[in-house]
Amino acid sequence: MFKFIKRLKNEKGMSLIEIMIVLGIIAAASAAIFSSVFTGADKAKSKQAEAEINKLAGFVKVHKQDTGKYPTTDEGFQALVDAGFIEELPLDPWKTAYTYESPGSNGQKFTICSAGPNEESEDDNICNFKKAE
Repeated sequence: MFKFIKRLKNEKGMSLIEIMIVLGIIAAASAAIFSSVFTGADKAKSKQAEAEINKLAGFVKVHKQDTGKYPTTDEGFQALVDAGFIEELPLDPWKTAYTYESPGSNGQKFTICSAGPNEESEDDNICNFKKAE
């Protein structure tokens, strides 16, 4: 028993290399976890924007049924506010305004879009029509 205690006293602890290896493993695991969490958050915001665009498109269609016409591009979502369909001008999950055009793109009666996570690029815009691949 005394040999075991004596041996424990002689050990100085972990070396710098061992500590660096453990920290590297922890950093790699943290990076993998955080990257998957943030990717999931972006996907969730994109799905939320799609749902809000579909809801706004529904209000625009009801507005047409009530008034006989789609709101013009100049009227935009303000026409939905004035008609009482929505309380305020909507913002997408990235806190930028949705865009509305009538007549819309790609032969649509109207187009509603979000600038998406990257406002600078149109590659990630989310709209109420399917983009041509």
